[in-house]
Amino acid sequence: MSGTALPTRKLTLVFERYSVVRVPFPLTDRDTSKNRPAVVLSDPAAFNTPAGHSVMAMITSEANTPWPLDCTLSDLSAAGLPAASKVCFKLFTLDHRLVRGELGKLADNDVSAVRAALASLLGAWQEWLDSKPATGLSSRLLTFPAQFKTTGASGSSLVRWPPQGKWHRRHAATASTPAMAPPW
Repeated sequence: MSGTALPTRKLTLVFERYSVVRVPFPLTDRDTSKNRPAVVLSDPAAFNTPAGHSVMAMITSEANTPWPLDCTLSDLSAAGLPAASKVCFKLFTLDHRLVRGELGKLADNDVSAVRAALASLLGAWQEWLDSKPATGLSSRLLTFPAQFKTTGASGSSLVRWPPQGKWHRRHAATASTPAMAPPW
């Protein structure tokens, strides 16, 4: 047969945030592995598509040993799970080529619980940052959510950073940042 070769396309899987997928555990170079469920936490446009990987959290049996911030799943049928389960915040990144299938998607009330736990894990600032446009580092250093801000007797701003920490003085005239600058 003669002629030119036709272009081929590589099939790329992209998983939506809060999809429940089946992945091989352990993720190390051991001889054996089992299929286990996990939930995709990363954003498809920002990370999953460009990287060809997703950030995930393990899903395990409700009977397993507790781990900080575990989220019991209430809608097992939507997630495609057969037994009482919980999201365990043992996080990992996995190449999409290793994902063995999609089981379902977390229900809205389970998404809310996972988002709250993830915000707690990464710090209360993450959810607030997600709601703000990316206007550059300097404006983010000078902007704090209202619940972490008050005005001192001298008219200068007081900022609670970290959110559970002590109040730090921030002078409006110099726009100096708190002693412990936010992570962004």
